[in-house]
Amino acid sequence: MKSPVVLDTNVASFVFGKKPEAALYRDDLADRRIVLSFMTMAEMLFGADNANWSKKKRADLQAFFDKHGVLYADEDIVVTWAKMQKDLRTVGKTLDDPDSWIAATALATDLPLVAHDTAFRFVPGLELICRAPGAMG
Repeated sequence: MKSPVVLDTNVASFVFGKKPEAALYRDDLADRRIVLSFMTMAEMLFGADNANWSKKKRADLQAFFDKHGVLYADEDIVVTWAKMQKDLRTVGKTLDDPDSWIAATALATDLPLVAHDTAFRFVPGLELICRAPGAMG
């Protein structure tokens, strides 16, 4: 079995919603355990609240979280986030807050990040799997 991977919110949404875009990552996710950052959980819960999801769909979302597991911010993730922010600013780059916490989660756990967002390509030391148009890897 390959190493586990952290999913960014967009890919987690593709997988959860069984959206066609999930097929882009089928091979990348095959034989891998999926884990989610606490920030992906928060973003998906916000989306559910914002869209007034039914109790059934919310229960399905909770089952998705339970199945894959959620990594919560601990001291390693917080320290990694601070260093990553400094490293990004040193090269004149930034990430929005949700993306920065998701990237820090992947970095702190030394796991690849699967994202459909090229904004992560500038994060030093991050192993990024991205199939978005214009992605580099």
